[in-house]
Amino acid sequence: MLFRFAWHVGRLARRRLIRAVAGVGLAVFSGFCSTGATAQVLLFSANSGEQNFTGTSYVDFNGTASGGVKLSFATSSANQRVSIVFDATCYVQGTEAFAVVTILVDPAGSAGETAAPPTNNISNNGVVFCFQESGNVFNNAARASVVASVSPQLAGTHTVRVRVRIASLTDDPDAKATLQAMSLTVLR
Repeated sequence: MLFRFAWHVGRLARRRLIRAVAGVGLAVFSGFCSTGATAQVLLFSANSGEQNFTGTSYVDFNGTASGGVKLSFATSSANQRVSIVFDATCYVQGTEAFAVVTILVDPAGSAGETAAPPTNNISNNGVVFCFQESGNVFNNAARASVVASVSPQLAGTHTVRVRVRIASLTDDPDAKATLQAMSLTVLR
C-alpha cells in the first residue's frame, strides 16, 4: 500500500510539473508574440551613389535626379514623436577636418524649419559625423549614423533635410568630405 501511495503522489507531482512547465512555456511564447512595441516607417530614402561636400550643402537622396534634398513625411496626430535616422559612409580629406551633420525639420504649420535634437548643438552647429586627423584620405572611411527626434505640434505633412558642413581646425581650404550609400529613415 505504501508503494502505491508513493507512486500516486509521484504521478500527481509529474502532472503538476507538466502543467507548470506548459504554463511557463505559454507565457514566454505569448511574450514573444506581444505587439506592445512597434515602429512604423513614415519615410525611407537612399542614395547608393556618392556626394562630395565643401563648405555647407544638403544631402541629395535622388542622386542626379531632382527633388531629393527636401523629403516629406506625415504624422496623424499632434505632438507625435518621430525618430529620424541619417546613415552614410564618410570619407574626410584635409588636415584636422571634420563633417558636421544637422537634421532640419520643417513641421506642418507656420513654425518654420528647426534643427532636430541632438543635431541642434550650438557649439558645432550640428553633430560631428566623421573626422580626419591627417591629410591622408585613404585611411579614414567610417560608417556613421545620427539619430534625432522631434514631436511636431501639428498633425500633417512635414519636411526633412540633412545639412552637411565641412570644417577644419587648421582652416584647411582644401577640406572636403565624400558621403556614400546614404539613407534617411523617419520612424514613428
